[in-house]
Amino acid sequence: MLFNDDKVPPTSQIADIIAKIADRSDALNFTMNEKNILAKNIPTILMENNIKLDKDDIFDINKVSIKEVIEIGRKILKNDRTVLKVLGTKEVHKEETWQQYFERFGNYLLFGNVRLDPKICLNKEKTKELNDKYPDIITCNRFGFLDIIELKRSDMFLFKFDNSHNKLVPTSTLSSALSQLNGYLQIIPYAYETQKAKDQGLECASGMLLIGDKDHLVKENETLKKYLNDNNLTMENIKYEAQKELRKLNYSYSHMQVVLYDELIDTLETFINNIN
Repeated sequence: MLFNDDKVPPTSQIADIIAKIADRSDALNFTMNEKNILAKNIPTILMENNIKLDKDDIFDINKVSIKEVIEIGRKILKNDRTVLKVLGTKEVHKEETWQQYFERFGNYLLFGNVRLDPKICLNKEKTKELNDKYPDIITCNRFGFLDIIELKRSDMFLFKFDNSHNKLVPTSTLSSALSQLNGYLQIIPYAYETQKAKDQGLECASGMLLIGDKDHLVKENETLKKYLNDNNLTMENIKYEAQKELRKLNYSYSHMQVVLYDELIDTLETFINNIN
């Protein structure tokens, strides 16, 4: 009857079929194409028949979505090429892949901040010293303040060993990225239309640099290996010191912070797991 447009199937039987599908769902293994068909059509059934989901069910559905976001992020960090088809990019560790990841899932990762398009919102006359370069992401939080976010590769190292002082120092990549972000902070908050900036508090801004992960805290080389050997230390000891150096670095900036990609994903995972 469902496939015959001249007949109307009894809704009681349809409800029974759906209930049985739900009851057997743990034994079903849908293909990706079948999942897409279900995802597209189930909302239509609900809306066309004015069926409201229970709030707890809605939250559980959203948890599944967020866990998928977390899984994709972890796959990028593991250089899993299966994410390329999902995100429509060509190389896993390129900044473009993280850009697409945030384009799709930024609302989850940045906790609902509203994205702004810098090429539309900004006065080009005021941003001319940027030479047509803009941050990867600009968002406006609930207070109307700007968050300027710069994305670098997750396989970039943050620190290197300075053998002349036997200490860890920021790599040129990290220093350059922080300088770039600071340049944006000096210009972009004042490049919005004056009245709009005044009304929304857009002159206040903070910057976030997303770069590297816990496996790329310290760049290993022969000098570092010798230092470790001479002092009976391991790479885990050095990674711990690097994490302390990262905290010190973040404390030293009033309006900028460096965040590791895996830390951001871990924060989202902790948040969703702590909500009943």
